[in-house]
Formats: sequence, structure tokens, C-alpha cells
Amino acid sequence: MIHFLSVHTSKRWVDIQRRFIEGNVAAPHRFWLFLEDETDEVRSTYVSSTCYVARSGVVDPPNSRSSGRHVARLNKLTRHVLGQSLVVDEDVLVFLDSDAFLIRNIEPLVEKLKRYPVISVQRLENGDRHSHPCFFMTTVRTWKSLNGGCGTSGPMWHVGRTDSVFRPKKSDTGGAIYNEIKRQGLKWLPLNRTNVVDFAPVLFGIYGHTVYHHGCGSRSPVVDVHIVAVRGKPQALQHMRCCFGRMSNLVYNNIEKEPHFFRVFEGHSRR
Repeated sequence: MIHFLSVHTSKRWVDIQRRFIEGNVAAPHRFWLFLEDETDEVRSTYVSSTCYVARSGVVDPPNSRSSGRHVARLNKLTRHVLGQSLVVDEDVLVFLDSDAFLIRNIEPLVEKLKRYPVISVQRLENGDRHSHPCFFMTTVRTWKSLNGGCGTSGPMWHVGRTDSVFRPKKSDTGGAIYNEIKRQGLKWLPLNRTNVVDFAPVLFGIYGHTVYHHGCGSRSPVVDVHIVAVRGKPQALQHMRCCFGRMSNLVYNNIEKEPHFFRVFEGHSRR
């Protein structure tokens, strides 16, 4: 069984994410969703035999930034999933950002888990050395080992130092897990950017020819490489934010109506 876990702050990406997952996974799977809007109407729309919608009840850490809030929700969802009797150590866990999804069959990556206990996106283009949680794949057994074998009571996801190239003191959601991977000496397979065409650095990325990550799909489209490029120039940063925001909306609109939208990023002309 493959379990997909994703935290959403709105309904914007839910249907898109599920559609692309369903189209690229033949194996038995379940979609576990944390959605901020948890009204009965929303729950009845998405709850099914393959989809679970978590109720909130999350207390945000004091003075938490968006990364801290995201971690709190992701941990609640993870604990719920691992606490289910149907989840066994041999099952596969796939953590996804709300704006990340499969564009090709996941089976080749499942096979590679036999050699690599962790498979994850690595955004070298953003200065990241760590495994990024926009797509993080492992088995339940390995996940428990990364959390001290504590099952649902371990530290789970939390923010940690990442040794970022552009921001050496940066802490991010995937940092702590990455440091534990290094401490244990686990082999991990980084999925790096495979775009042939780049509309923007970091945004609209294809990784390992298999995973699409829109980048900042639920927030202002500015990441580390943008901040470094215009450091000390707030007007330039604001202009960049507006430009990339408009571009993000155009790409999103294309994703909604075009199942092979990603081919343009692979260098294929539209016909």
C-alpha cells in the first residue's frame, strides 16, 4: 500500500493533486489529506474509500512562522496515518506539498526503495543540500527509524538546519530529517531538477522526470535564490513577486485544463 500525505491550506490544489496521483499510480494506495477548510460540505466532497480528510485541532507553536505551522499540521496527519491498523511497516509513505504531484508512473521509484531507503526532491537550484519535503518517499519502517523507532510519538517533522548554499544559517522543514539521514548513514536518492525549459528559477520544476512541484503554489512566489539575487533591494523583490505571481497563475490555469502541461518544461513544442 502506498500512502500519500499532503497538507492543504485551501481547496485550490486538492483536485489537481488527486487527479495526477490517480493517473500515475496503479498499485493500491490511499490519499490522506489535511485541509484547513473542514466544513461538512468539504469533507463530503473529498472523503472516499481512498481519501481521508483530517480534522484540525492543531495548536500552532508560539510565534510560529508558516514553516512551523506547516510542520504542526503535517505531524498531526502523520501521527494519524501511522496510528491506523491498516498501515504496516512494509507500506510506502509519500509526503507531498500541496502543489506537488506525480506526472509519471511511480512504480520505478517504488522499486528503487529497495536500494535507497529515502527518495526525495533536492532543490540544488535553490541552494538546498537537504531532502525537501515537497516530495519525500520512504517506507513506514524507515520513517520510524528516522524518528527513533517511536512510531507515532517521535519528533516527526520539525524545522532544522539545512547547510543551504545561499543561506548558511537557514532552517527548513526537511533539515532535521536530512541530518538524521546523514547521522544514520542512510543511502538516499535525490531527485534533481530535470527541466529543459525554465520559466523561473526553482518554480515550475520537474524532478527526476517524475514529480512536478509548482513552487509557492499557496503563497507568495519568492524563494531563497530570489531573495539572494535582489538582497537589499525591496522594490526589486516586490517587482519579482508580482511577475512570478502572474506567471504562476498562468501556469496553474494551464495545469487545470491540460493533462500534459509539463511537456513544455521538457522542451516539447505544443501542437
